[in-house]
Amino acid sequence: MQKGDIYLTNLNPVGSVLVTADAGGLKEDSVALCSQIRVLDKSRLTTRLGKLSDQMMKEIEDTLAFVLDM
Repeated sequence: MQKGDIYLTNLNPVGSVLVTADAGGLKEDSVALCSQIRVLDKSRLTTRLGKLSDQMMKEIEDTLAFVLDM
């Protein structure tokens, strides 16, 4: 390894939810990183990329509750 090298990993950390392309209308599979919550203003959202089903949202909400110890 050298400074500046970039590597792919196959980690599946606790607090992540796989969102398959067909589940969200995306072009490729993605991961919802529920353990890395960020806040941003609505005005920064520019283009909708897809929409999640109620079942997928429930899985993400359950994972968020676990990560936040709720």
